[in-house]
Amino acid sequence: MRGRPLFLWDRFRDARISRRRASVERVFTVVKRVFGGGHVLVTTVRRVHVRMVFACLCFNLLQMRSLGVAQMRGLSSCSVIRDRQDGKGRRGMDREA
Repeated sequence: MRGRPLFLWDRFRDARISRRRASVERVFTVVKRVFGGGHVLVTTVRRVHVRMVFACLCFNLLQMRSLGVAQMRGLSSCSVIRDRQDGKGRRGMDREA
């Protein structure tokens, strides 16, 4: 109900949902703001579908580019996983010596 403070369980529920929702909402925000997916000028459902497919493809390419830059800098989680598989872990220098 609007205009009243939330109950305790409502705040806990919102906190739980927001963690999951934030990762998904980012995709829609980027598609809408960067690739113009908020308003579609095409008229048929097939054309809208094609436009959204291309917007999602562009988003995935953008993500791959940014992940590639992060991986080159050693900041991605993939490099952490690779180091753990090699046996280096967090203290890679200690185990090699």
